[in-house]
Amino acid sequence: SVTLAGVPGAPTIGTATAGNNSASVSFEAHYWNGGSAVTGYTVTSSPGGLTQTGSISALTGLASPITLNGLTNGTAYTFTVTATNGVGTSAASAASNSVTPVGAPGAPTIGTATPGDTTASVTFTAPGSNGGSAITGYTVTSNPAGGVDSFAGTTALPRIITGLSNGTAYTFTVTATNAIGTSAASAASNSITPTAVVGLPPGAPTITSTGPGAAGELVVSFTVPADGGSPITGYMAMCDTVPPGSLSAPTFGPSSPLTVTGLTSATSYLCSVSATNGVGPGPFGLGTLTSAP
Repeated sequence: SVTLAGVPGAPTIGTATAGNNSASVSFEAHYWNGGSAVTGYTVTSSPGGLTQTGSISALTGLASPITLNGLTNGTAYTFTVTATNGVGTSAASAASNSVTPVGAPGAPTIGTATPGDTTASVTFTAPGSNGGSAITGYTVTSNPAGGVDSFAGTTALPRIITGLSNGTAYTFTVTATNAIGTSAASAASNSITPTAVVGLPPGAPTITSTGPGAAGELVVSFTVPADGGSPITGYMAMCDTVPPGSLSAPTFGPSSPLTVTGLTSATSYLCSVSATNGVGPGPFGLGTLTSAP
């Protein structure tokens, strides 16, 4: 007596449910096991071809659902399932519904902290990944505690942290938040010590020209403003699209001109420059509408 056997029938796909860098995929076994007991099922992602094999539970006799890890948040995926027995592997199921894994953002990148009078100006840049969900805000925190600045918005602007104690050394970290949660903290900034300063922040620089640099760059030239009674320690330039919506990363330097990079060619920008002294940053001086090369 002999028993003929072949590969199982293809499973019937169920529902895919997104997680954080993962998805859970449900399915139903085909009624025909090929004449040989099914030993496991394999889920495959598209795109990427990532796979995860699940064994049949001794308790329930089922393998569904199977959780596939290692997916990229923000990327849309579908999934197929195959069954394997002692003879071989079945054809793939139909594709599942499309899901997009989401999670908390990556950590922002810390920039430079500049001291003021019971204040500090802290710069940073947005994380490389928003976790698949738009960033809704950032929080800057001092160490030791005393200064916190939480704000809504998708743009990583320099922040002024108040409530600090003059004569105390501080560092700062930044986190990003989206609808899913809050990122890990950035690395710590440089250490600064707020100091009482007699005077005012600098005035607004006067932008004398905004000209093309290399591709995706604008060179911003400006005059030195009134220092407010405390020496100017540096300048910051940024450019934003018109209408606003794509603000550049800040560019820092000790003097004019400053070259703002990372812009989109053939796009109009309005650039601005502010000066900082021991009291803190001053107001922005605005240039004229200029197209990036």
